[in-house]
Amino acid sequence: MPGFRSPFHDTHPFWVLVEIEGFAAAELDAILEEAAAEGFVAEALFAASQVQRVAFRRLREALPDANGRASWIVAHDVCVPIALIPDYLAQLRSALLRVAPGCRESVFGHLGDGNLHVTILPPREVSVSAELWLPESLSEAVLGPALALGVGQR
Repeated sequence: MPGFRSPFHDTHPFWVLVEIEGFAAAELDAILEEAAAEGFVAEALFAASQVQRVAFRRLREALPDANGRASWIVAHDVCVPIALIPDYLAQLRSALLRVAPGCRESVFGHLGDGNLHVTILPPREVSVSAELWLPESLSEAVLGPALALGVGQR
């Protein structure tokens, strides 16, 4: 998106925006140190001001517009149990490789409740018609893994 840049020094496969209230800075530092020691956090940034907080929030809010700039998209909302999100993402990537090699996924949402906004985008810098991959095939690649994980079953 024009006017946006990554606030991080390195590239990362995932970004998580967390808004937390009621913790002292020392408590958050301790939580992040433990998460980093266990390999869960590679880099963390804190909004030091309201201006930075708004800038971080704008990054998240710009994602739908950024996805919409692609020549075409297939978008779904998927809800999976929080503990199964990594499994879902691995199965999603595998399914996409089978039915739409080169397509990219943009996944964002509400990790706290497992609601993920999954958008499939065409390959970068390649003019590819959506008809090459039928939207039904792309939808199956998005929804199939969630169903395979038993979502909605007891």
